Amino acid sequence: MGRRAAKKGGGLTYLPNAITVLRVLLTAALLFPLTGLLAGDRAEMPPGLYLLFGLIYLSDVLDGAAARGLKAQSAAGAVLDISADGLFIFSTLSVLIVFRVLPVWYGVFVLADFLFFLLTSGYIKRATPAAVFVFDLPGKIAAVVFYLIPALAFFAYSHAPYLPFLRLLPYISVVPAAVSAVRRAGLCRAAKRSKRPAKSYNPESFQS
Repeated sequence: MGRRAAKKGGGLTYLPNAITVLRVLLTAALLFPLTGLLAGDRAEMPPGLYLLFGLIYLSDVLDGAAARGLKAQSAAGAVLDISADGLFIFSTLSVLIVFRVLPVWYGVFVLADFLFFLLTSGYIKRATPAAVFVFDLPGKIAAVVFYLIPALAFFAYSHAPYLPFLRLLPYISVVPAAVSAVRRAGLCRAAKRSKRPAKSYNPESFQS
């Protein structure tokens, strides 16, 4: 998730952003059947819903790969990518929380983590002017879990034998997110002390 800012190149420079916009449309298409199934108390997850989840996940991989392959990374593309990710995560989590599939505290936790990511990225950028968003490995792991949890939660909700797993599911992302928060706080302190871009803040080390 996320896209490193760089000069555009090639004849298909709009392809990565088009894939990201497709993810937004797929998210909207997912919300209607997901809400309808939960509202109608029909727990069985149809194959079409699995397909939508899969296409959304695939688009998140392809837009970044296309941007790197076409050398079409841009600040606007990075913002669009993060926005599409946030739309998917928070819209699906909201539906699952409203219908009590996931606890409210988890939605608050994910929102706090996302806002902290944006805040610290803005601060750390002072030491990495080339970076649009600054990532770290524990944060990336947490973000992947945030992304997968909506599909995993609905699957567990739809299959009674997996209900105990559903109760544990929200806690999977807590540890990497907490480690990331501590590390990012340290990077902010280091950025505050730094008077020039430091090697440890090279965007190549953080951006995907």
